[in-house]
Amino acid sequence: MCIVRTLFVFIGLALGGCQWVSKANNNTKNVLNDDETNSTGLSVSLISNVAGGIYVFDIAQRKATQIKEIEDGELIKYSFKNGAQTSTYDFIYTPDGGPEAGKMKKFVFDSLSLTTSAPSSIDLGQNSKFNGPSYCTRQGKIAFVTLGADRTTVSTLDLGHMGTTKKIFDKPLFLAADLSCENISNGVVYSSFSCISDVLNDCLSNDNTMTAIYHAVADTPPVQLTFPSLDQNTVQSPGRPILYHLGDVDSRAIETEHGNFLVFQRIYTTNGLFNNGAPNSSEYAKSGFHGSYYKEVGSFSSPKKKEFQLNYDSWVLNKYDENLQNGVEIDSIMFTPDIKIASEDSDKIDIVISASIKSHHQSDDPTFNFDGLLQGRFDRSSGTVSDEIEVKRIKPILEMREFACAMWDATDIIDEDGSIYLYTMQFSRFIEREDLISFSSVKGLMISKDRIKEIDGVKYLTINGQPMPVDQWRSLYCSGY
Repeated sequence: MCIVRTLFVFIGLALGGCQWVSKANNNTKNVLNDDETNSTGLSVSLISNVAGGIYVFDIAQRKATQIKEIEDGELIKYSFKNGAQTSTYDFIYTPDGGPEAGKMKKFVFDSLSLTTSAPSSIDLGQNSKFNGPSYCTRQGKIAFVTLGADRTTVSTLDLGHMGTTKKIFDKPLFLAADLSCENISNGVVYSSFSCISDVLNDCLSNDNTMTAIYHAVADTPPVQLTFPSLDQNTVQSPGRPILYHLGDVDSRAIETEHGNFLVFQRIYTTNGLFNNGAPNSSEYAKSGFHGSYYKEVGSFSSPKKKEFQLNYDSWVLNKYDENLQNGVEIDSIMFTPDIKIASEDSDKIDIVISASIKSHHQSDDPTFNFDGLLQGRFDRSSGTVSDEIEVKRIKPILEMREFACAMWDATDIIDEDGSIYLYTMQFSRFIEREDLISFSSVKGLMISKDRIKEIDGVKYLTINGQPMPVDQWRSLYCSGY
């Protein structure tokens, strides 16, 4: 359940990767300098010197504009709807950490002027902390989660009668998060699981129950939409990873004239992540593997059981010489996806997703790694027989390395606290009226200040026991080496 932890996984995996060793040689290069992207470089525009917040990314112009700065958040969950003017969007957000943790705020963004109104609080007259707000645009409501000591409550706020709230889901020792209702006409979609422990934090850290996606309408029992207990990936998992429950999280639901569709991530493990029943020291033992899944729901009140794992392997394998592809092993975490029906073909679905992919040939040479945002398209009619659907037309639209280097250009590579940070790209969302992608970002520690020393006015990093000037290291890193 994506309450506070995805940040640490994304940063942790990125530190081990963020590089591309091309084809059968050992030359590394930045993914976004590859011919497939036609990259023209990235520019970042910040409101001030605070890097965390919500961004709008112009894919064509390759410009990331910060539209709300949020300092020291752990995760920033947000939602938006079309505003009063064709160029305006109404945003709401709730950080999971930092000084604004648990507060629900709103602002207006104008895509023409690239300006943002001053944020204002949504006062519900409660002392509880809130999580994961979502505009239910078709319903004229906002859905949100209230965090309690032993439960989470899913409620809606009527935008036509501000202050009027209604509980959708409220049950002791059950947790709910990851709300989605922007594009559905009734109810709320969310991930949920039951607790054995009677304290929320203990439940998140220790319990072994499985998470699934549900749909709920007020005064009606929730309906389970996804079925991880029927998937061999989760059924054969020897145990939960350290940070997460097994099962399904981070769903996006869309209701269209062509049907009701759901995309989500499924967390599972393999025997290779455990030693004698306990998680080992591998990076994936903390996070598990996060598969990207899709299903045509049918009716929200009586959902279909069939689910499909989205397969990105062909894009990865294409980075290797053809004679090496049979020996390539791929591990990945795919999270916080968004989908939309392709405008020219209703059988095609566009997807944007945060990805951390690591692959290597069995000989350990060469390797291909990617951390950042991917955009692709899949044919929903191609999964009628197989349990997988291949994602095609995959394009790496923004890499974590490139985003960090542009951020260092806009601020400084060494933070005010003396450390060096990377910056996540999570909760990517299509802004359908324009060729824009929104995402939220928070910083994660890359190099601690105790590894940085100043000698004769020059700052050095300790690399493999040897000093290297920070500027030299930065030049190598940002060049893709």
